[in-house]
Parts: sequence; C-alpha cells; structure tokens
Amino acid sequence: MPTSLVADGALAVALAVHAELLARLRRVDAPTPPWWFGYARDGTNLSAVLIAWGAYLGFSFAPAVAFLAAALEYEEVLKKKLPAERWGWAAIHLCNLYFKLGQEMKGYALLQRIVKEYGETQAAEKARKRLKEVDPNLLAEAEPAMPAEPTVAAAPAPEEPKSNLPPGFRPKK
Repeated sequence: MPTSLVADGALAVALAVHAELLARLRRVDAPTPPWWFGYARDGTNLSAVLIAWGAYLGFSFAPAVAFLAAALEYEEVLKKKLPAERWGWAAIHLCNLYFKLGQEMKGYALLQRIVKEYGETQAAEKARKRLKEVDPNLLAEAEPAMPAEPTVAAAPAPEEPKSNLPPGFRPKK
C-alpha cells in the first residue's frame, strides 16, 4: 500500500477526531468556563498542529519541514476573516510555533500586531504580557500613543435652577 494513501487516511481520521473535540469544547464554551477549559482548548489546537505535522511526515516530508508546513497552515488561517477573539488566539498559536521553529522575530512582530489591531481581546492581553516579559520596548512599540491631555479646560456647563423635586426627578416641560 502506498505511503501517501496511509497518510491520507490517517489525516482524515485525525482531522475528524479533532473536529469532534472542537465541537464538544464549543458546547462547553460559556461566559465563565470551568478552570480546565483553557487547557483543553490549547491541547485541542496543539493536536491540530501535531496532526498536520504527522500527516506531512507521512507524505515523506523531513520533520522540520513538516513542522514548518503546519505553521504555514496557521498563516493561511490568519488570512481569513475571523472574529477578533478567534483571530487573536490563532495568531498566539502561530507565535508559539514561530518560537519553537527559532523564528523569534516573526513571533514578536505577530505579537505586536495582535496588540495593535486587536488590543481589546484576551489574546492581546496575553501578547502584552509576553512582550513585557521579553522586552518592555517591544510592548511600547506596539501600544498606540496616548493622546495628550487638552491644555484648555472645557467651560463648565451652566447650572440649572434648583428645584424642590426629589433627586432624579425633573420638572415637566
């Protein structure tokens, strides 16, 4: 039996298992998920990369090339229109791959992009934390500059005349 047929079958089965795991995790996804939920999601996403890596190994790719091919799949995912939170987490996973492949500069650049473009997400918080651990200057480059405080104070609004109504009530017009 040719190796590529075995690899095709293994990839199909593994991706079906991965899809089932994601479906089960999505059913648990709630405003306050259980403590293990983040670990389970990370493990599921890591399994997707390992599945792709194993499939590329089955297609007779060298191990390092196979791992790089799995990373390139994440790069393709980031080109798609995704909700901000999902895009941010996919980018975080790609950063982790870059660091494992020894491409730190690409990883730091992507972390800065997460902070700049998706600053309100939880993934951006994780990116900020990572950049701050490595070099605070990297975080300073990514954060948008705060607007300067206006020097001219705004004129106070004119006070309305006192009323004998209870607080929260106003006179009829």
